[in-house]
Amino acid sequence: MRAFEDFVRAELARHRVDGLTPQQALFLLALEGRPRRLVEVVKDQRIVASNATYLVKSLVQTGFLERYPDPDDRRTAIIEPTAKAVAATEALRKALAPSPTEVHRLRTASAAAGMLETACSTEAYAASSAPSAPPPVEEVPAEPPARRAITRIVLQPPFRAQGGRGR
Repeated sequence: MRAFEDFVRAELARHRVDGLTPQQALFLLALEGRPRRLVEVVKDQRIVASNATYLVKSLVQTGFLERYPDPDDRRTAIIEPTAKAVAATEALRKALAPSPTEVHRLRTASAAAGMLETACSTEAYAASSAPSAPPPVEEVPAEPPARRAITRIVLQPPFRAQGGRGR
């Protein structure tokens, strides 16, 4: 996670986005550039509501979010990314997206893995269609295991020293 946070910090610095932490950037990415109910974002991102409230408050203060009450439910708010937030998240999305050569390499690797899986499953099918020995039968123990003895511990009240003259 630390490497990812360092990557996000570097990308934000490269695009000269000031006042945005990696956690705030990830929160903005979760909004997908559109207004959303705060409750939905908290649920989707599996974050604690108090943390989300703190993030929203700081993002509103720095100009990355606008917050207004939900007309359908007074208990929650609708948060909407500003143009500043959309620009920052687009820069991050481009940095996080694989290059065309990387996509080609991933597709090639995926195709090779698919062929390998097919070959292995064909070999497994050929091996399973051959006659084999019946599966082993498990033996059931005749009697239940013996119980361990329970040790009883009796606590004594602590010894209190008598004050004053010795007896």
